[in-house]
Amino acid sequence: LEPLSDAQQQLLAHELHIDPSPTRLTHETDAYGNRRVVFSLNQPHKALTVRSRSHVAPLSLADSCRPDLAPAWQAVAAALRYEAGARYDPAVEFVQPSAYVPRLAPLRDYGAASFPAGMPVAQGALDLMRRIHADFEFHNASTEIDTPLIEAFEQRSGVCQDLAHLMIGMLRMLGLPARYVSGYLLTKPPPGQPALQGTDASHAWVQLYSPDTPGVAGGWLDLDPT
Repeated sequence: LEPLSDAQQQLLAHELHIDPSPTRLTHETDAYGNRRVVFSLNQPHKALTVRSRSHVAPLSLADSCRPDLAPAWQAVAAALRYEAGARYDPAVEFVQPSAYVPRLAPLRDYGAASFPAGMPVAQGALDLMRRIHADFEFHNASTEIDTPLIEAFEQRSGVCQDLAHLMIGMLRMLGLPARYVSGYLLTKPPPGQPALQGTDASHAWVQLYSPDTPGVAGGWLDLDPT
């Protein structure tokens, strides 16, 4: 994958080195707008090196974000309700349940407290994020990779992926598009310890679709209940 250039970051340079040289290499863009390289290597080889180098400049939008000016959450949910034969909107995909985020009535009940009638969708999501952060405990040993979501909800604890999935489930149960995002954290090492090469740990968070909201790049608002 090649890093995106969008309202949140600018791609200044990108290079890809593959050794041995691939037999076939193509550049394409996927359904989400990501540029990617697909290659195949058909000759015998004892080692394969794929090295990607990118120079990216992040752009801060925090000061311009106005969640209070987002559309009302009921309007967003109504516009993205699935209808056979209606014009396709990519955000509809992120309202549907999935293997990791099934439809669970307790999640709807918990999430609804942050979304009274007329609440701007981004403002309600920020309130929900803060409630999850206050009510749920981040605990490394509290869940496994296959722990059911309802179990994490009932025990009020989990790791970042559990809290992200819980928030996604709460939003989707209200008809709001939300998607799972994962990446890496670069943190400062303890005093006297060397910094790790690359990043320290992986992390998961949430993006909510909040269209026509000032300061929200591409309509997707980043939220971290952890």
